[in-house]
Amino acid sequence: GLWGEVLSETNGTAVGHRETADGNDIVTFNGGPGMINDAFRGTLDTKGGDDTISILGPMWDATLNAGSGNNSIDVNAGYSMAVYGSTVSVADGDNTIRFASESETMVTSTLSMGDGNNTVHVSGGDGGVINNGVVTAGDGDNTITIDGDMARYALAGSTMTLGDGNNTIRME
Repeated sequence: GLWGEVLSETNGTAVGHRETADGNDIVTFNGGPGMINDAFRGTLDTKGGDDTISILGPMWDATLNAGSGNNSIDVNAGYSMAVYGSTVSVADGDNTIRFASESETMVTSTLSMGDGNNTVHVSGGDGGVINNGVVTAGDGDNTITIDGDMARYALAGSTMTLGDGNNTIRME
């Protein structure tokens, strides 16, 4: 509905398929930073709306689809790889996406964004920030910020394709 749904999981591996209807959804998964055994695994599909998705802990071998709207996605994995072997897709809208880890941040994963003014912040620690990853964004004024201790390896083996617009890529 208009107000959306609230999904919340704590202390355990989320597996299987979770889906919400159109609306402004709030989804929280609290697996614990650095807990590989408590990683988010499976599929999350939030349809359309201005969705807020927060994952505290790693996202491994998972698929996250957020429909059109102004979505906010935050994955903070602590000492584990934040996004590994996963696909994150958002449709058209002004989306804000943040992946953070004290280790490698986005590994063998895909981030795909539709048209809109998308803001992405990928922050890593000891390892590379985006390794063997694919980042694509549609038309719009997109801002991609990559930072961390090993930012010099920020896009190792990776590709980034941004659509027409005033795009900004920052390496900090």
